[in-house]
Amino acid sequence: MNDKYTSPLESATRKEIDKILENLGWNINEFNKNCNVFTERVKNKSEIKKIKNIFPNGKFPDYVLYNSNNNEPIGIIEAKRIGTKLDNALIQAKEYALCLGVKIIFAVDGGIVEARWVEGNRYLKKDGQLINEILTEKTLLKFINEGNEIHTSKKTTKTREDLISIFKKTND
Repeated sequence: MNDKYTSPLESATRKEIDKILENLGWNINEFNKNCNVFTERVKNKSEIKKIKNIFPNGKFPDYVLYNSNNNEPIGIIEAKRIGTKLDNALIQAKEYALCLGVKIIFAVDGGIVEARWVEGNRYLKKDGQLINEILTEKTLLKFINEGNEIHTSKKTTKTREDLISIFKKTND
């Protein structure tokens, strides 16, 4: 950026997150009864008590993602201004996740997305690749059901011999 201009704030990151969530099919309209993304608050009053047990002054996650079918919280997103180290955001997200029983957290600085499985602070992986983006509800639920690593490939080649065998069959 040019030294003449100021740097984007956390609010700019939140605008980006909103666009991403909408493009992924999340319903971010908190006035709509089918909303499954809540900002700076939780959806249910019972969840307020869970948060206030740990944060009596009423700190809340930047984003809470919900399962559309049962209104259970399934993800936490903490937003930070661009260029901010995400370590503290991940710690903060994990604290909220533990309050609400959420297994997956994200920290976003407008350019970088870090995704973690709360238990053991493990990375999320899809087909062996680290997740570095916010996920659709369907994919998030797949992680919740299968753990921090999911596989979408139907068949994987495990050895060099398997690959040679496939090429021989194809060549014939």
